[in-house]
Amino acid sequence: MEINLSALRAEARQSLRGRHPSAFLVSLAFYLILMLLAFLSQRIMMTAMHFPEIMALSERMLNATTQAEQLEIVDALAGLSDGWERAGEYILMAIRIMNAMPTMGFMSYCLGLLRGEDGSVGSIFDAFGNFFRFLGLNILTYLITSALTILLIIPGIVMSYAYAMAPYLLMDDPRKGPIECMRESRSRMRGYKGKLFLLDLSMIGWILLSVLPGAGVYTLPYYYCARANFYRAVTGQADAPHHVDISV
Repeated sequence: MEINLSALRAEARQSLRGRHPSAFLVSLAFYLILMLLAFLSQRIMMTAMHFPEIMALSERMLNATTQAEQLEIVDALAGLSDGWERAGEYILMAIRIMNAMPTMGFMSYCLGLLRGEDGSVGSIFDAFGNFFRFLGLNILTYLITSALTILLIIPGIVMSYAYAMAPYLLMDDPRKGPIECMRESRSRMRGYKGKLFLLDLSMIGWILLSVLPGAGVYTLPYYYCARANFYRAVTGQADAPHHVDISV
């Protein structure tokens, strides 16, 4: 089956027009949630890493007049650093979990737009209705792709594309388990991983624009709709208009 990426992107753009509420209003809500989580994670990380204490000790180091005092400050800094690595790992995992749920919800919302549904701001939170399956899927894919990326970078990237359709498969049938969705995604993406990579590559400009303040409100829905449309093409669901409740 041949996938026309230009037509796929054009249909993604078309799906964003004339929605009530506006797709960009829903995207704004999603964007603000991501920014809030990023702000909270930064504050938590600074607290976990004893940032105020480090600043105070650094100031003392600048004002230290004797070698004994400097050595005492170095020992204090070393003591604070003991828990940094473990705390950082836990915090990063918690941040990923917090980001995963609204992201899954927004992906489902974009898939709905391509099926002619308007959705709402509340769609962003739909994944919480099937929390443990989406959480399990997110953790499993993260662990497998991360392990492969650490060992061999290219296989890790390839595997991330192999599992790219798993979230959509779970959205379409919330009764499936995470592992079942991952296996089906690998099967569905056989011969199409390179095509999805080319889709991402063709949208690299939009992805880079997302780092600019506020730009993500416009770039994120286009990117996620394009990816959702790729899922529809791979699974032969281009004409599927039905609504799927992912919270079942």
